[in-house]
Amino acid sequence: SDAAYSQRLLASAKSLYDFANAHKGIYNKGPISDATSYYGSTGYKDELCVAAMELYKATKDAKYLNDAKANFEGNDVAWALSWDDNHVMCELLLYEETKDNRYKGLVESFVRSYMPGGSVHQTPCGLAWRDQWGSLRYAANAAFVALAAAEDGIGGDQFKSWALSQINYILGDNRNHLSYEIGFGSNYPRQPHHRGSSCPNPPAGCGWNEFNNPGPSPQLLKGALVGGPGQNDEYADSRKDYTKNEVTCDYNAGFQSALAGLASMAKRGCLPNSPAPKC
Repeated sequence: SDAAYSQRLLASAKSLYDFANAHKGIYNKGPISDATSYYGSTGYKDELCVAAMELYKATKDAKYLNDAKANFEGNDVAWALSWDDNHVMCELLLYEETKDNRYKGLVESFVRSYMPGGSVHQTPCGLAWRDQWGSLRYAANAAFVALAAAEDGIGGDQFKSWALSQINYILGDNRNHLSYEIGFGSNYPRQPHHRGSSCPNPPAGCGWNEFNNPGPSPQLLKGALVGGPGQNDEYADSRKDYTKNEVTCDYNAGFQSALAGLASMAKRGCLPNSPAPKC
């Protein structure tokens, strides 16, 4: 451990949090309004709640817990965990520290909305399909929440088993018998929608000819998660289809967090057997 570095990080976190509290607002409604069509924000209270809870965990200063409670907006079940919507993480972190069943109920309802019988569409092969753009991102993020909830005593093996089914789908238990994580296994996407991946080694040029190349991309984006299949498990490996083949940092965030959770549970011997694939 490095106590001095830890204190430096904590001081920076407090400073950033104070700045955010002093300048509340939606960034894409300011001078960078063009961001709206890319990663526009619909609110900030959920992010402030999560930040406050992380600071409370680090400091045990009650003001951060009170701030988090003040920024809690929950009455409705969250639509998704994503770059724009952190409500369910706010609720989970609040439950961890308060054991208030109001927060627990919202977390449990969120996960169950993604499970069979919930409001989220299920593909024939068992993927919780929330939306066509980054379909795997939403399923992986929900799987991460399910595992974190199970760690906190919510949902138990039922949530763990469902999370396993989603990650297993992503890694090959699907109609296409394809790992949607590039470089994992022998059958994975070869044409991600990613400029750098599509370019040959320098000094060779890179332009539309490389974009239109019908062959595999010359650079391997090992570990990247592509957007994913359609609502009936359909998928084509084509860099021209950015909806299904785009790769992004936020696509990987919940996915690798879910993998870390599964690895930890497997190591501790508290992971149920993998459910049988549907395809």
